[in-house]
Amino acid sequence: MPQLDADSLNEIFEYLEDDKETLRSCLLVNRFWGEISVRILWKIIRNYETIIACLPNESREVLYKNGINILTTKFPIYNYITYIKNLSIYTIDEIIKNILKNYQTVTPQNIPNITFILYPGAINCLKDLTELSCRSDIYPEFFYQLSQICHNIQHLDITFKEVISNGLSDLISVQKNLKYLDIMQYYECRDLTNIIPSLKKLPNTLIKFELYGYIIPLSFITKFTNLQELVLLYSCDFDESNDPFEDFNELQHVTFSQLQILRFEDASPKTDLLIKFLENNGKFLKEFHVESDNYLLNLAIAKYCFNLKIFSILILSYENYELESLKEIFNNCQNLESIKVKCEGEYEKELLDVISEYSPNNFSELGLYYSYDAKSKLLPDTFETFFVNWKNRTSLKSISLIIDSYSGKNIFDNYEEIMKVIEKYIKLGVIKKFIID
Repeated sequence: MPQLDADSLNEIFEYLEDDKETLRSCLLVNRFWGEISVRILWKIIRNYETIIACLPNESREVLYKNGINILTTKFPIYNYITYIKNLSIYTIDEIIKNILKNYQTVTPQNIPNITFILYPGAINCLKDLTELSCRSDIYPEFFYQLSQICHNIQHLDITFKEVISNGLSDLISVQKNLKYLDIMQYYECRDLTNIIPSLKKLPNTLIKFELYGYIIPLSFITKFTNLQELVLLYSCDFDESNDPFEDFNELQHVTFSQLQILRFEDASPKTDLLIKFLENNGKFLKEFHVESDNYLLNLAIAKYCFNLKIFSILILSYENYELESLKEIFNNCQNLESIKVKCEGEYEKELLDVISEYSPNNFSELGLYYSYDAKSKLLPDTFETFFVNWKNRTSLKSISLIIDSYSGKNIFDNYEEIMKVIEKYIKLGVIKKFIID
């Protein structure tokens, strides 16, 4: 039986990255499989015992002199530390706590901040670091030291707390190949103005920017014309006196020719600014998520976003003009495969009628999102009619129906009867899957 080469095995194992049990079993097949699977399994730190076992003799001696004795004398088969790609400061903190919990004479309070880049092997281990997850309030020297050797971070995930260390700007500004930037902004950190200059120093390598928080100047985004994904999720309790999209007007005239995913949540730019942005960039989009029930915006989506495959929208009331605009979207966006609609239990039947009659042939997934205590008024007969109409379409694609509700199955007053209809059409192949999340 021919052996798969290393590249082929690596590609297969990459698909198993989230299936840790299967990856662990691959370790046991043979040394060849083990050497490939361990690199994927140990992209993130798994346990501190293994890390300790990998320490060189010099580091073990330092620990021993400080009253910490490493019980294991054997070195592992693999040098697991060299495979780590994602360094979470929180994980490191937990490792330290676990090591110290049995040594009452040593406490975190009496351990001084160290110049860790001077330790043997530190530079070799960190110079190729590609992912870093951290908080903004770590002591400045930590960020400054990383900035001396880590210039090729590709994925940077920062949680901004009340304190923003000065060294963080240094670390950001020296990156040469940053591709993914995730910013989580806590309530106590309302102002990120001081971090913007370092973001402006980054080269035009960013392909995904995700912000969850409150207010941050957006003008720096104009530089990153290679963005493929832009996600702006604003907390619903931001200060109403401040518009989080105050400077979105600076983005409306910029062309992001690689942009495929655009997502807004809890807030979105003013309609006229967003329409202008879509005029320049809508044709590139494959996914668009927006919480707006604006008729003019729907028409703009139909006009400019004709390559959409996935779309989610907020429709608070299915007035005739809103249903008409939805028809326009279906007629013009012939590649559309999935739509998620936020609804409040009104005019659901009319919505299903429009979807069964006007959705394009590629369409195969409908998501209905109900907020808080909203109840669905859909009846078993309504589902029956919808699935009969779907079965009679020229397209032979089965449909997936996903109900997203805080109430779970209690969203329906007649859940048992509805499930009988669902199970019937699953057996007939009309329904691919039905999920209540």
